[in-house]
Amino acid sequence: MLKDVLNSFRKKAGFTNTELRIILFLFAVFFVGLGVKIFQPGVYAKYENFDYKKDDSLFAAADSIKKTSPVEVKDSIGSKPVTEADLIRKENFQSKSKAPLAEKSVNINKAKLEELTLLPGIGTKTAEKIISLRNERGGFKKINDLLDVKGIGEKKLEKIKKLIFIE
Repeated sequence: MLKDVLNSFRKKAGFTNTELRIILFLFAVFFVGLGVKIFQPGVYAKYENFDYKKDDSLFAAADSIKKTSPVEVKDSIGSKPVTEADLIRKENFQSKSKAPLAEKSVNINKAKLEELTLLPGIGTKTAEKIISLRNERGGFKKINDLLDVKGIGEKKLEKIKKLIFIE
């Protein structure tokens, strides 16, 4: 009779004989484990009462250190205290502009990388290209030869023309 019930269940569920045996085995193991868990004498995890007072006092001490007054900063004149808003101004984070050069102050045939980067619009890469081309040609003959450097066009040359010379 049990066999007939299982066969009809297997056919309705679409299981093979092997699949039905595996399912029955899993149910059996589950119920045996449940029975052991229920009827096993009381081995339960113990509840420990933990005292957090020591940890709380450490956090309270750290908070009291943070709440102490910061060192007062005076402005350059020394008349008024500087606020945090004064310290976090947009100007403080902008890059410092290059110092203005005097007219005809950079000899492009002898200038080093640092001197060339002082020119407006000339960065390290362009300065390296200028030096490379200068070394290839044995120096520049005229200022307009800088147009052959990749990264220098008419506009950039006009900006730096009054600051450079050839010797």
